[in-house]
Amino acid sequence: MPVKVRVKAIPILAICLLAGGIGAFGRSTNTSERIDGRPDTGQVVDGVYSNEFLGFRYTVPKGWTVHGEETQKAIMEAGKEVVAGDETRKRLIEAAAKRTFQLLTVFEYPLGTPNKANRGIQVVAENMAFAPGIQTGKDYLQVMEKNLAASQVHFEFEGEPGRETLDDIDFYRHYGHFQVSSRTVHEVFYVAMLKGYAVCFVFSGTSKDAVQESAKSVGSIRRAAATSAKP
Repeated sequence: MPVKVRVKAIPILAICLLAGGIGAFGRSTNTSERIDGRPDTGQVVDGVYSNEFLGFRYTVPKGWTVHGEETQKAIMEAGKEVVAGDETRKRLIEAAAKRTFQLLTVFEYPLGTPNKANRGIQVVAENMAFAPGIQTGKDYLQVMEKNLAASQVHFEFEGEPGRETLDDIDFYRHYGHFQVSSRTVHEVFYVAMLKGYAVCFVFSGTSKDAVQESAKSVGSIRRAAATSAKP
């Protein structure tokens, strides 16, 4: 049975949309612009997420719950409704979704657990072949910030993206927050460019301190030998 996600019930439903840049660039891509192949979604074994195509590993916080494809789809659909606004922007979001891959969805508690302030982690990869001007995670975050400002989500970023090198992978970190269902959602983004994809980790929740704490798990990121793309 499909998972249904209501805005009032899940204040962090827009994570995937904001993390992956869906709608952040506002344009479609054609076949000639696509990178050959596509990334695999990776796998979690003994609490460690690994992605051979993109070449990295990440240790999921102990005790957190990895969610599957149905939850990812439900969050994406709900997030579109929150961010899109008019029909034109919705169509642009649909086009952007075709070049974006959801890699990992994790919640501190199983989604839907009552009476819990849940925190979430999303890992998303977006094909950047259509935007050669985006060379770093900082570029990606700056474009995302500009375009989110034009959406119906009143998203506020603080300061400028800062560089953090994690096992020789150059990430850029940014913090922001927005209002949904009378709650403030706090998000910490980490973005790196890997094999032509913007790989974005986003840590979300309703407590700034708690989100900053979960974001420390990026320290577990390790570079791994990358493989060739899927056909």
